[in-house]
Amino acid sequence: GIQHLKRRAPVLGGNFGIWAGMFSSFDCALMYARNVDDHFNPIASGFITGGVLAIRAGPRVAFRNAIFGGLILSMIQLVEVIMVKW
Repeated sequence: GIQHLKRRAPVLGGNFGIWAGMFSSFDCALMYARNVDDHFNPIASGFITGGVLAIRAGPRVAFRNAIFGGLILSMIQLVEVIMVKW
């Protein structure tokens, strides 16, 4: 119940912080390397972050998580484009 959530909150917060830090690092690195700030950078950053965070589980799991990370960021970018246009 709620007690379990309270006990897990620091772990989940730490995991999110690690994910956000890696994502931002990859996003900035891609912007610097490509010299372009477009919708591809966060999608690729989500792909790379998902893969790197799961690499210890093996290449198959890492690739699956990389695909999932890229898809999630693709959906976020799509919503952003839709919101800007309308």
